[in-house]
Amino acid sequence: MAGMTGTQFHAQVIGRSKGRNIYGVIVLIAALCHPVISLPAAAGEACLASMGMMKARVAAVEENNTLVLSDRRRVKLEGLLWTAERGAPAGLQRQALAALKQQVGQTVALRAARPQLDRYGRQRAEVVLSDGTWLQGALLSRGLARAQVAPDRPECARELYAAEAEARAAGVGLWAFPQYAIRTPDSLRWRDLGSFQIVEGTVLNVKVNGRAYLNFGRNWRTDFTVTVSPDDMKTFRHAGVDPYAYAGKRIRVRGTIDRMNGFEIEVASPEAIQVISAEPNEVTQPSP
Repeated sequence: MAGMTGTQFHAQVIGRSKGRNIYGVIVLIAALCHPVISLPAAAGEACLASMGMMKARVAAVEENNTLVLSDRRRVKLEGLLWTAERGAPAGLQRQALAALKQQVGQTVALRAARPQLDRYGRQRAEVVLSDGTWLQGALLSRGLARAQVAPDRPECARELYAAEAEARAAGVGLWAFPQYAIRTPDSLRWRDLGSFQIVEGTVLNVKVNGRAYLNFGRNWRTDFTVTVSPDDMKTFRHAGVDPYAYAGKRIRVRGTIDRMNGFEIEVASPEAIQVISAEPNEVTQPSP
């Protein structure tokens, strides 16, 4: 994989026991005491430069964190996964919504690449505030969302992951809660099926037979596996990424937990996988 640029980087609930809940309550109270955050100014991200830009005024924010513009267009903040899943601390959801509502009445720049609309007709955009703040990066760096890079919109993967890592290292926002910790393959449980997780481990071997299999253990019937469908293998080839190159590497993968013999995450593009050998300071924690 030598010579690759951005593509190379590609890269559950709070415990019900009394002891675990004490920690969660303390963090949640702190969040509720400061429901509105101040988004710092930041230089424009390099990944935004190649996208088209339009300016518009924010008229409202929907409860699902969708921006509504003065011309009635609705905007989905590209690259973010909100903390709306079952068991998410309500204070974090309110903080994220409050941060977005701070922009009502403000003029923002929408940076968009094709495809520009999602299946609900919303504009998919990176949002830059009037002071130069990249909104996605600010929200991620405060732990109010996780990064989720769509296969057809990989342009800001590196920057999104870097902003998320900043919050994780500081233990702020959702990263203060144990149910959001980066998982190890052997910590996955039945209750994780259908949930979005970030899993880190070493790829023992790789098999490709139409579908690619990144195996994390010797028993494919029970061990964790990352798979790439035959159709999505075209995306990997187009990006110049050979799945065999992951063998022996420690990687971090994000996606929905499914079951194919053992637990599985199916990825659609190289951006769902980060080779983390260059990130030795981040510690992987099992879920409680």
